[in-house]
Amino acid sequence: MTKTKNSPRYFGAVLAVLVMVLLWTAGAGDAQARSPQGSDSTQRRSEATYGFDDLSAQSWLLVEARTGTILSSKSPDSIMYPASMTKVMTCLLAIESGRLRDTITINADATRLISTTVKTGDRFILRDLLDEMMLESDNGAAKAIADFLSYNGNFIDKMNKRARQLGMSNTHYANPHGLHDTQNYTTARDMIKLVQYAMQDTTFANIVGNFQKDVPLVYPAGKVMHCKNVNKLLSRYDGANGVKTGYVRAAGGCLASAAKRNGVQLYLVVMKCSPVRARFDESAFLLDYGFEKARLIPIRDNERRTVPHPRVRRPSKLNTEVPPPPKGKKRK
Repeated sequence: MTKTKNSPRYFGAVLAVLVMVLLWTAGAGDAQARSPQGSDSTQRRSEATYGFDDLSAQSWLLVEARTGTILSSKSPDSIMYPASMTKVMTCLLAIESGRLRDTITINADATRLISTTVKTGDRFILRDLLDEMMLESDNGAAKAIADFLSYNGNFIDKMNKRARQLGMSNTHYANPHGLHDTQNYTTARDMIKLVQYAMQDTTFANIVGNFQKDVPLVYPAGKVMHCKNVNKLLSRYDGANGVKTGYVRAAGGCLASAAKRNGVQLYLVVMKCSPVRARFDESAFLLDYGFEKARLIPIRDNERRTVPHPRVRRPSKLNTEVPPPPKGKKRK
């Protein structure tokens, strides 16, 4: 029988061709969606594939350094645990002590802490030990430095005094390393204040901007520690130049980061990311957003303002672990 336009066999053939075309198109779309976007997950992403609603961070603050203009924020005054971002203050106080060329011996108490690489009896020049502490996020090194600099008053008192001087009104330190303590807390806004101040010191900026470094010991003589920075943005994000990671279970993934492109310096703090590795992806996204805003929106030298951004979905569970304030102090 000859197929005509009105015959059932003709319509069946046309339908079969249409189905084949649709299946081929769907397959091509799936292949494109599955195609790799690069081996490094912290490379630049577009808002179409990664947006504000995807961020797990419960608190963040992003600022343009020259004017202090806020480019993006979420709950920047919520009390959070800083974890090893605490070491930013420890490092700053060590630099300001004026004793960078002194020799420091690692004591036994320091080596009992978890996540410690230095060993009892190791001796370092203080300046070199700061490299090791900040790159490796070595808790024992932080305690040894605090003990060494407590010759003229308690080091924790010095940390809290310096925080007050820098206007960190919602910060309290309980240790020099950031291991969990309910009395060791801060906010994203306070951390930005500390980072902005510390990064003006060239010694500090050089320490936190290193991706890796060979750190020599005074004793054992000839020993060198190869230190690799735990801040992955330094090797994966174009323009990254600091600052410090942080993680304990109660704090989630934290990251104070800095990046500079085309003369624009940005500072960012993200807190309580989950899972912990998300702090790098989310920081990369926010920094991308910040550089785009800094490029599109003119900012005058004498102007400080907040730049609006798309609405962020509020998590169903926000900041459930809020530490109590120290006795006798009201939280603002």
